[in-house]
Amino acid sequence: MDPEDEDLIRQRDIKRLKVMEGYCRTTGCLRNYILEYFGEEVSAPCDNCGNCHREYKEIDMTDAAKQVINCVYETKGRYGMNIVLGTLVGANRARLRELGTDNYKTYGALKDHSEADIRLLMNQMIMDGYIIQTDDRYSVVKLGNIAALKEPDAKVLLRTYEEKEVSARAGKSKTRSTDSLTKAGYELFEALRLLRMEIARREGMPPYIVFSDKTLIDMCAKLPSNEQEMLGVSGVGTNKFDKYGKEFLEKIAEFMSVNPDAVISMPVSGGEDDDEFVHRRGITKKRKVDFYLPKEDMEKFEYKDLYYITEIKDELNRICSADDVKKIVGTRIWDVLAEKGLVGEKFLGGISQKYPTAEGKELGIVSVDKESVKGNHYTVLMYPPSVQKMIVEYYANIHNEG
Repeated sequence: MDPEDEDLIRQRDIKRLKVMEGYCRTTGCLRNYILEYFGEEVSAPCDNCGNCHREYKEIDMTDAAKQVINCVYETKGRYGMNIVLGTLVGANRARLRELGTDNYKTYGALKDHSEADIRLLMNQMIMDGYIIQTDDRYSVVKLGNIAALKEPDAKVLLRTYEEKEVSARAGKSKTRSTDSLTKAGYELFEALRLLRMEIARREGMPPYIVFSDKTLIDMCAKLPSNEQEMLGVSGVGTNKFDKYGKEFLEKIAEFMSVNPDAVISMPVSGGEDDDEFVHRRGITKKRKVDFYLPKEDMEKFEYKDLYYITEIKDELNRICSADDVKKIVGTRIWDVLAEKGLVGEKFLGGISQKYPTAEGKELGIVSVDKESVKGNHYTVLMYPPSVQKMIVEYYANIHNEG
């Protein structure tokens, strides 16, 4: 199929799916919803469907809706609903720390609500046009028409069943098994799931019999490279390893060879040395701030003809003398280079491919051809001293501006 036709079909199917989701979520007359979909004029509710016979209670969620607007504004329309939800409830997830949304003013602003409550609210706000969820393959949430919310008497009312009334919650959402995974971690997790599906189809069994999701997530966290390390993964015994272990080791090795700079997971909680964790428990220990480089450390950087991002990251962490900062990760450096228009990223066949822009090539960023253990060809980027210096100065200037 032509790629353009495939994209149009996908967008059409996504819109149909959203209409179906709207039917499931609406608190209005179900008959009228169907009639409107087929272009019919509607009048009064039918008084005969499940929604018309339910007893609803309206909850004033205006203040919470304004916090949703503030959070979407802080994201600049770059992230999807799950990132916005996790940020608002103050979830402790690697992906949020990787993106830096745990430093937003709205982080934890709705921590007394569950994600289910806020998801209902956001769906209502989408239907009201206050926020927009795009139809892209990687859908993001953007600001809609919020003029009405600026009026003094503006209200956002959420209709809910009496038994499902939106109420304050003492605690936050439960920790999810995927909370430790970064963006690259999710990509590896999906690659392992696809391999699991291939094996399940080949052997005519359900995928969970091969390995559970929990086992695949633990593989992402531990990144085993040999039999002994794989046997240390939760849910992998000798029999399972003999049957499937080598294929999963090869898939992990292939992914990491194509993504040598990838940070796959981050701890979601820790002990007394985890500054973010103890801060949330009410201990007065100072929370670490995002990475910066003291001016006096700039001269310590050892420049080389070409560096991978992971090498730049390691060198920055090595020379930084500040004890109040988090260690920098490669994804943050990549974001800086992308914001400066030096690098880009595209997806081919679901696989991320990074490339230097024309401006990046002028500065000396080069693509290096590599070959994975399975013989697949891919490229990685390497950065010259001029770009290395740009990164050093960028993080030193953050400190100077602060």
